[in-house]
Amino acid sequence: MGKYRERDRQEPDTPVVSVVTAVKNGEATLEETVESIRRQSLTGWELLIVDDGSTDGTPDLLERLSDHERIRLFSSPGLGPAGARNVGIAEAQGRYVAILDADDIAMPERLAEQVGALESAPALVAVGSAAYHFVRRGVPAGVQPGHPTSRDELRSMLEKGMLITWSHSTMCWRKGALEELGGFDERFSPSEDAELLNRAIYERNMTVLGLPKPLVWYRLSRNSLSSGGLRRQRMIARYLEMRNECWLHDRPVPDFEDFMARRPTTRERTRWARHDLAAELYREAGYRVASGRRGGVVSRVLLSAALHPRYVIRKLWRQRFGSGLGRT
Repeated sequence: MGKYRERDRQEPDTPVVSVVTAVKNGEATLEETVESIRRQSLTGWELLIVDDGSTDGTPDLLERLSDHERIRLFSSPGLGPAGARNVGIAEAQGRYVAILDADDIAMPERLAEQVGALESAPALVAVGSAAYHFVRRGVPAGVQPGHPTSRDELRSMLEKGMLITWSHSTMCWRKGALEELGGFDERFSPSEDAELLNRAIYERNMTVLGLPKPLVWYRLSRNSLSSGGLRRQRMIARYLEMRNECWLHDRPVPDFEDFMARRPTTRERTRWARHDLAAELYREAGYRVASGRRGGVVSRVLLSAALHPRYVIRKLWRQRFGSGLGRT
């Protein structure tokens, strides 16, 4: 897989790739995100920014950015990130659609690497990549790996029914595949990215692979550490894992709303609470490391390990090989 060569473009006036960025109250980070697209080595891009009801200075910032010929602005009435991204996807003119959140940063070669991978492998419907985690600009707190990176690895993960996840800010899709899938399902927020990815792979038998090279800086934030959001995210992950198993073995898939509303057994409730608290403590430890504040890191990791040893051992093993503390 190589980088996409601009001289291969057949339609010079049509963007090769549409970058979709949903934003709400992102004035502190959006300009840096936009600048990372302007610096792309692949020049055949357009950037679609969807303002999802911002109440800070984001609209004024967007007004200043609107004079760039390849930046197009849209608005959505508080649909949430999934719905706002779907607005952008519907308006995309490129053959490919890359997702980039309004607080993340693309490496200069990101679009060239991903479009090159898709151009060289027609069976691929999308590619993700590894991503640097950060709080302080330019200081990586770890790397989220881009597995699976090969068809053999994908096949192995599929046989086990494993949940496959990347940061959605690393994803680049063929637009036709996104349209076939119907885009992001808003019911699954804040895990709509994992839902879409696993639906594509397990239900539709689409081939999606990751590139091992980090192509995005993924910003860790306090919002991602909130216990309510984390616990909902983990409940959705449990549903997606069960759904993957159902698709693998040709069993009926339970309704998502019924799964989320059902009353868990005492054993499930106890186990889930223990595991969710372990994940929350580990994420907080990662955020402290990324912020340069080491106080309380060891105690949080030890308590997390006491609550869910397998989870922490897996995370620390990945950290040893470069995945770092941070987003789970």
